Amino acid sequence: MAIYPQRKLKGKWRVRIFVRGKAYNWVVDGTKKEAEAFEAHKRVEMEQQDPGDRRAVPTFSNFCANEYKAHAKVHLKPTTWSKKQIFLVALLVEFFGNLKLNEFDLKHVEAYMRARLAANLNPTTINGELQALHRILTYAQELGYDATVPKWKRLKQRGQRSVTFWTEKEVGQLLAKVAEKSPDILPLVIFLANTGTRRGEAINLVWGDVDIKRREIRVQAKPDGDWSPKTEKWRTVPINDALLPFLGKPGKASDPLFPSVHTGEQYAYWPQRAFDRARRAAGLKGGPHTLRHTYASHFLKHNPDLYLLGRVLGHSHGRVTELYAHLLPDALAAARKAVKFTSPVGAATLKPKKLWRRKGNLLTLVLKTA
Repeated sequence: MAIYPQRKLKGKWRVRIFVRGKAYNWVVDGTKKEAEAFEAHKRVEMEQQDPGDRRAVPTFSNFCANEYKAHAKVHLKPTTWSKKQIFLVALLVEFFGNLKLNEFDLKHVEAYMRARLAANLNPTTINGELQALHRILTYAQELGYDATVPKWKRLKQRGQRSVTFWTEKEVGQLLAKVAEKSPDILPLVIFLANTGTRRGEAINLVWGDVDIKRREIRVQAKPDGDWSPKTEKWRTVPINDALLPFLGKPGKASDPLFPSVHTGEQYAYWPQRAFDRARRAAGLKGGPHTLRHTYASHFLKHNPDLYLLGRVLGHSHGRVTELYAHLLPDALAAARKAVKFTSPVGAATLKPKKLWRRKGNLLTLVLKTA
């Protein structure tokens, strides 16, 4: 595969693909990323039209590099693909790389499970990695390869834990230490605390997403397709009085809402070191996602509406929002009064009598009421 800029034709790219020794060429309009997307899509299309000789079964490593990578880049959003590359290159390929597609069986999968458990990985994480393996092998079958897809039992996942959050006092401690230790990211941390957005959503916002007059921000996919929200759906979050002063002076529609002070550009990654430096100084445990839980807990304290909370946080399903149901004010008190069965005989009238009952050589103490 090769992509070359057309020097005499600005905005055009020459795409060349070699399929089984034969070269194919196209000239594509647009950006380099659009040319790369065209190349990936065209490669998959040509492989499906001319599958070639599937009797020669490739190794897992070669199949991922030559076939699945192009398929995934077309059908997965960029953020998902970046995570898949970690599974493919650093994990699955390293472990299964030399196996041919028709050599997979249960013992190989269980060996992977044992290795990952020995590395203290969470069962949920391991199940996700093996789900990626299943998709790759299934795709190989769809292309006509002689690939085996062994069946295995998912690891038992740990029970769901209640969410943890910071108190108003602890948030105050955190913000004070951010201002002291990492002032560059103070507007970004205040934004998370006052909106409950995910860290990836916050660093990808631009001024074109902000409506100061209506006091709201739209969390939505980028026009170039490089990033989109976790649920793929746009939503609107409100701008409260505490957040408004920290948004700064409005810029161009394409300018990042929270640019890095070092580069002036959008953050490529969440500034984890700067955040952790302030969090440790505040004596707190947790991460930027704890601010999302904190927002939810304080939201329900003042507005006990789970449906509205789910809309603001951008939850894909009501089950996710129900994680916060126990935070509803007076929830246990309401449950305490919901059901009440009583007896015609009061508890105070029950006088237990002690009786000893012999059964063989065993004496048993029996309590009876009058």
